[in-house]
Amino acid sequence: GIAVGHSNLELDLLRNSEPKDVSLSADKTQLKLFYNLDDSRYLRFSIEEQNANEQRFDCYAFRGVILGNCPDADLQIGSTNPKYDDLDGSLIGLTAETKSVGLDFVKEFQLSWLDELSIGIASTKHDYHWMTPIEDIASPFLLGLTLNGVTLGELIAETLMKLPQRDPWKLHQLNVDLVNTIPFNAHFAGFYEVSFRYFKFDNYNALLKTPKSNTKLRLGLRWANQTIALEVFGDVYQNNIIGFESISFNQRTEHHFDRVFGEVGLKFTFGI
Repeated sequence: GIAVGHSNLELDLLRNSEPKDVSLSADKTQLKLFYNLDDSRYLRFSIEEQNANEQRFDCYAFRGVILGNCPDADLQIGSTNPKYDDLDGSLIGLTAETKSVGLDFVKEFQLSWLDELSIGIASTKHDYHWMTPIEDIASPFLLGLTLNGVTLGELIAETLMKLPQRDPWKLHQLNVDLVNTIPFNAHFAGFYEVSFRYFKFDNYNALLKTPKSNTKLRLGLRWANQTIALEVFGDVYQNNIIGFESISFNQRTEHHFDRVFGEVGLKFTFGI
């Protein structure tokens, strides 16, 4: 069998310091191929690509000093270099994409508490691209300017260090998923899913300690007939969404990934 999917990730992220709006929007496309081993076991091969819309930040704050082109900036930074024309005056422009491949072994059960168990592996390549005119500041006089007891050179170094690394890196993971459905009638049912993820980072330059695992619990309701299914669900994650939404994790965001995260969602499935 074959399944094709498309989803959109919208994370509304606001904070008190610059950049104050770090919201993320990303589109994900999935292709899954299924090979039956027998009546209750099959293999699932998956390919996934996720692309983030460009993020632009007019200002960046470190140690109480704001750099960039917003009204509150302590130091205005811009460039006449044509290569930065696409930034339209922003301090930083950032894009990202991830590509994943995975293989799962799936076993179906006829148990009251378990319909399906899957065990698999996946590997995701992360590519981040960004540009900022602060990279071109090379004047010893400017780099030596002191703002709130910190030199401009130190502020620039800290800003660049917190941006996603440009060298591609990979996240390898072991996945274990348990799924069960509780039917109420011919079309309406409740369901739950428990997902475990175990990680190994490859060529990733961590600023802090990276998560070794993550767990997700999903509870939901489903209405379905022979051709369509509609689901309403809620998710709770142990360590944010690493291992589930690949594009969200990098050096700029990693300090958020030791926190519990929750979401609600709507899923529509159409079968041919």
